[in-house]
Amino acid sequence: HILMSFDVPGMKEDDFSVKVEDNQLLIAGEKKREETKSEKRNLIYSRRSYGKFQKMYTLPETVDAKKIEADY
Repeated sequence: HILMSFDVPGMKEDDFSVKVEDNQLLIAGEKKREETKSEKRNLIYSRRSYGKFQKMYTLPETVDAKKIEADY
């Protein structure tokens, strides 16, 4: 049994892609830019990182790809 958990605040289930190919688990997504605008000063600022990301993990040979599950 292998359990992987990821914290991705502010992201929705549709923002992710999870794929398994040739014992490789690929998790990819995109964090949209969030802007906050102050009408009083006409300022725009962002305090969070944004952009595309992906991470690949090599799975052990004993993992059965047909039994892999993903939950949001």
